[in-house]
Amino acid sequence: ADGAGGQLRRGGTMRAALSKLVAAAAALVLLLLFHTNAMAGSSGRLAIVSMRASSHGTGDKHSSDAQSDASQGDGGLLPGKQAQGHPKSSSDTAAQHGSTQMSELRRRLAAAASAAQRKMSSKEDGEGKPQSLSPSPPHTATAAGGVTNEHSELDAPGTADHSTSAHADCPAGRRPYHVVMTAASGKYQEWQSRIAYYHYQKQKRLDPCSDLGSFTRLFNSPQKAPDTLMEEMPTLLVSQLDHGRCKECDHGFIVMNRPWGVVQLVESEYWRERIGEEYVLVIETDHMLMRPPKNEATPERPVGFGFYYMTGTDPKLQPVVQKFLAPGISPTTVDAVGPSPLIIHKPMLERLARPWWDMSLKMKGDSDANAVFGWVLEMWGYNIAARNMGIRHTVSQDIQVEPQGIGTDDMEGKCIYHYTFGLVIGGWRLDKRGYFGRYPSDHIPDPPMCS
Repeated sequence: ADGAGGQLRRGGTMRAALSKLVAAAAALVLLLLFHTNAMAGSSGRLAIVSMRASSHGTGDKHSSDAQSDASQGDGGLLPGKQAQGHPKSSSDTAAQHGSTQMSELRRRLAAAASAAQRKMSSKEDGEGKPQSLSPSPPHTATAAGGVTNEHSELDAPGTADHSTSAHADCPAGRRPYHVVMTAASGKYQEWQSRIAYYHYQKQKRLDPCSDLGSFTRLFNSPQKAPDTLMEEMPTLLVSQLDHGRCKECDHGFIVMNRPWGVVQLVESEYWRERIGEEYVLVIETDHMLMRPPKNEATPERPVGFGFYYMTGTDPKLQPVVQKFLAPGISPTTVDAVGPSPLIIHKPMLERLARPWWDMSLKMKGDSDANAVFGWVLEMWGYNIAARNMGIRHTVSQDIQVEPQGIGTDDMEGKCIYHYTFGLVIGGWRLDKRGYFGRYPSDHIPDPPMCS
């Protein structure tokens, strides 16, 4: 499903090699145990170590199982302890000496098996095996409103992933970007955020040498109130717009918080001190990473997804687009992109954030723009603000896919699954809008086999 056939083949080779290594180690230890038992006398019993190598479950569980098996003391598989009240003979002493040697050998073998199992389990997880959605280790709040993960295996927001020095085994030419996920408060955004972060982590493990850098959830919250997800993912708290029609209000359009949040981000100490990558990938909560997008942006030209509904030459849209363009700029030169997904040079986003917000606010107060642009108004705010600044984009059809209706066959090579549209196949239906105030069920039926 991940389209990682080469990785699966390499993973199979790695598992086979590890299995042979563990088997060889086991055979060697068994020979040593036979020798030890022979020296210990006929009263000694052969110690047999059971190594769990199941392909199911997590590596940590099986590793702890193996260690638990190996630490049961002298009972069970090892020669029994001398019963109380019986004097020790020379053969008993030899047997006890043999038992001590076997305990040490068993401990070493269990440790080796545990390490090998962790490697195999880690490799399986890297090949697309589902991983736990359990919370990450605790995060510590910062003065800037963000959080840092003190113990995470992944990059914390305070650790800039800006060069191959952080990945010594990666080839030269890596161009990492910082992933910024815009999010608002509420259950609807909460469960989407967890899915998005889960797949970000998965892709980091699948390909540690990709251009995926560190991660920040840009969280618009009323009065910057924290939420429980701050214990799960790196987060920067910013203010959510008040309801109403004031200058810093949402004007009845919750999505206005996206440009408003980005303005607060680029004007923060967090932006200057904690995001060290030269580029940023802006995503939304309903963006699910299927593979890491390659960074093809330049300092002069960002990369955006080509939306079919963001065409400035559409007869219905063109008069309104022209109304907000600077004199001399044609709607034909406005790129059919949006503010996410977007890979953009950090200094460019810094310059563009405030004009994007100002243009969105201006459009929201215009009856024509409000009526014609509707739910994509802030996207047009970005596009027109960027074009008025002379910015053109590399338009990509591969950075994202947006299946709708009965879905699409065009999934090969796409990087982000944007599940903004509902899917309906016969009597089966899946639409995120069915879960506004609650989490989706853990038992959503599979789509029909014909799909």
